Amino acid sequence: MLCGLSSSTSMFDVLRLARRNRAPRANADCFPTLMQVTREFEATDPRDRVYALLGMNERWKSSFPVDYSKAVDQILKDVVQFAISEDRNLRILEGNRNSHAQNSPTWLPAHRRFFFAGRPWVDEGLYRSSGNLSPETPRFNDDGSVMVIRGVIVGMISNALGPFRSTVAMQPVEKHEYWWNTFRSIELYRNGISTDRHETFWRTLLLDQINEPFPGKVISPAPKEFGSVAEILFADTPTSTDHSEEPPQYEHMKNFVSNLGSSTIHRCFFDTGTGYMGMGPFHTKPGDLVATFIGGSFCFVLRPKGQYYELIGDTYVHNAMNGELVNLDERENIINVQDFNLC
Repeated sequence: MLCGLSSSTSMFDVLRLARRNRAPRANADCFPTLMQVTREFEATDPRDRVYALLGMNERWKSSFPVDYSKAVDQILKDVVQFAISEDRNLRILEGNRNSHAQNSPTWLPAHRRFFFAGRPWVDEGLYRSSGNLSPETPRFNDDGSVMVIRGVIVGMISNALGPFRSTVAMQPVEKHEYWWNTFRSIELYRNGISTDRHETFWRTLLLDQINEPFPGKVISPAPKEFGSVAEILFADTPTSTDHSEEPPQYEHMKNFVSNLGSSTIHRCFFDTGTGYMGMGPFHTKPGDLVATFIGGSFCFVLRPKGQYYELIGDTYVHNAMNGELVNLDERENIINVQDFNLC
């Protein structure tokens, strides 16, 4: 039984997506989307939510029969394999993980308490980190606890700023102090890198896009005028002392700050030893590895654990979101591809 709607998700969202999936041409990523929008729903049995969502589509229901003799973890493992093969994407692996269930694989689509709500990626269609390659069927070890997936290394994280937190519940004084310290840390980092990296820095912070509330569309790349806003905010560039009218950058500054707040919430900025910058999940830290998996829209942050990797969460990496790192040789083989054993 499903119950307990969150403030940001209603049954209307679920019904709207379910209706789309009754159409002959179902939305390719809809099952992972349903899993995400119902993440805050409570269920008497965690298996109930999985089977309820699968029951909204006849094809899914026939391909994934109800079987309550299976343990929760086994069903979730089956869901991951089913979603990747059925939907031909890696949406089921995405998310900004807070933690994971003890003794369970980090790649499972876990209960809501293991994810930060944060702002979701607004328009996934903007990104395709693995280019036009379709996901490969993942492999598993004998007991199903380790998933083997192929990908390409982006780099190891050298520095991380954050995590940036939500200020909604903060008191005014606390909120002011938080933003002062946040902007100060951003300013110190920015002023410590070469000037030819400044543009990459601010574009990374904003995911190189601007979200317009009306009519609710996403524009990418972000306008070049945001560069002057970044100068004002992070480099103490003098502004006009004439307050008789608003400075020409006012609208851009308002949009910049608004997008900065929404794109960084519950996330960390990072750079890698290979020169990339990105916005990673909440628990990103130096020493983590960034990789793009074959068939993925986003890159992923992984934490080395012996011969395995823990899945920390999805990430935006500037200049690596349109297949730039996934190259083929003359025989159409992927260059520098390797196996990642996710535990």
